[in-house]
Amino acid sequence: MQAQMIWDLLTEQITHGWDQRIEYPGANPHDLFGPTLVGAWAGDDLVGGAFVMPDEQDAEQYRLTIGDQGAQIIERYCVMIQGIATLPQHRGKGIGTRLKDFCELWARQHDALLILSIPTTDQAHALNRRCGYHVLAPLVTLVIQPGHADTGLTPIGLPFTRQTPEARWAFKILGQSTRPAIRVGQALQSDIPRRGHQQATVEWLDHT
Repeated sequence: MQAQMIWDLLTEQITHGWDQRIEYPGANPHDLFGPTLVGAWAGDDLVGGAFVMPDEQDAEQYRLTIGDQGAQIIERYCVMIQGIATLPQHRGKGIGTRLKDFCELWARQHDALLILSIPTTDQAHALNRRCGYHVLAPLVTLVIQPGHADTGLTPIGLPFTRQTPEARWAFKILGQSTRPAIRVGQALQSDIPRRGHQQATVEWLDHT
């Protein structure tokens, strides 16, 4: 019941950038490392929500275009915040920040090393910056290179499939590790590393 309420709030309030391919995940009562809906409540009233999950979609893209080893690292150690929303009458009270912080705490508790999101509004961009995320320019391709400290695997570019003009990648490193390791960067100009090609120009920004 509560999970469905949170899902309905997110799909109603997020008008740009909501990924319609993702199906309702149901509840996660045992807090497993899987799709998880988070609610913010004022008494008995739901006032905000978030949806966080392992980055299964980008892991599958890596698996299909490059290989399974890197896909396993992305799926196990990368987390995606699919959306955060607050009811209009409750905005400006720090609820979005608390939801963002909870998603990050959830990711850390499950040993994630990297957390991602795609803010699509000025307010969401500002929220990500306040929470310490690195926010790329609009529609710039994010590049992830899984691997180990001394053996990086082929990087993959994650361009936007939704042409929302203000969509941006935002990321935050959650921990340091050499086995596995993840390097994060951005594709410069129109060069996008995909399908195993490594000749693209990449500006590396951070790493675990």
